Order: sequence, then C-alpha cells, then structure tokens
Amino acid sequence: MNSHENKPDPGPKPPHEVSIVINGQTYEVRPGSHPVAQLKTIPQPNIPKEDTLCQMIGGVLTPLDNKSHVTIVGGEAFASNCPSGGAS
Repeated sequence: MNSHENKPDPGPKPPHEVSIVINGQTYEVRPGSHPVAQLKTIPQPNIPKEDTLCQMIGGVLTPLDNKSHVTIVGGEAFASNCPSGGAS
C-alpha cells in the first residue's frame, strides 16, 4: 500500500481577502498587518503621501502615523485628509 494514499494535501491555502472601506469605496485586501503607507496606495488614484489617513475607531476618526501598521480583520473604515487636531 502506498503511504501517500488518502492523505490530505497540506499545500498552502490561497490567501482570502476581506473588505475594507477607504473614502467611501470598498476594497478587498488580505487580512493581517498592513503599513499605513501601503493602505494609502490601494485607492486609485493613490492618496497623496502628505495626506493623513484616519481610521474610524469607536465612531471617531483617528489619525494614523504613516510609519505605523494597522491590523486588518475586515470591516475597517478609513478616510484621507481628515482633521489631525490643531489649527494651522
């Protein structure tokens, strides 16, 4: 009897995607940790580097640092050029 028979194939599973919203538009991305700067490249046209990306957390738009990472699980909402507090 062949020892490979009836064994499930443990091959890699294709990554699934989840939905997020950026500036009111839905996009499909892989779940997990994403750099904020990378998220800004998802919408077309891209969000300008100098714009602030904010995440809706508990009903409040929270500014994100370009150098930080965001954990995506699905359902997150983001907006660009949101108020970053402070007057100019």
